[in-house]
Amino acid sequence: ERGCRVIVLGGELKGATGAAVGPDACAQLGRYWFTLGLFGANAVSLEAGCTVPEPEEAAVKRGAMARSARRCVLADASKLGRVSRVGFAAFDDVTLITCGDVPAAYRARENVIVVGA
Repeated sequence: ERGCRVIVLGGELKGATGAAVGPDACAQLGRYWFTLGLFGANAVSLEAGCTVPEPEEAAVKRGAMARSARRCVLADASKLGRVSRVGFAAFDDVTLITCGDVPAAYRARENVIVVGA
C-alpha cells in the first residue's frame, strides 16, 4: 500500500514469527546485497553476542548479515544480558538499537543506540 517493493524468500515458514527459514531461504539470500539489515534477537549479551533459540533462524540471520553493509540488531532492554541457544552475531559486529532501562555497561558502548531516552 505504501509503494514499497517486497521480496519474499522461499523456505519453511516459521509459524511463531512468520520468518522464512531453512536451506532454501539461505540459498535465495545469496542472490541479494543489502545496504542496511535490521535483525531481531531473543537475547543479547556482551560475551555471547546476539542469539536466538533455533539454528535455522540463526543461519538465515548470519547469511543476511554477511551480505549487509550495515547490520543493526533491535532488542529492548529486557533482552540484554541474556543468552539464547544459538548465536548469529558477535556483539561488536553490530549496532544495537535498544530502549528501556538499559544497563550502564551497554550504554557505554560505542555501537549502542538508546532510543526514547
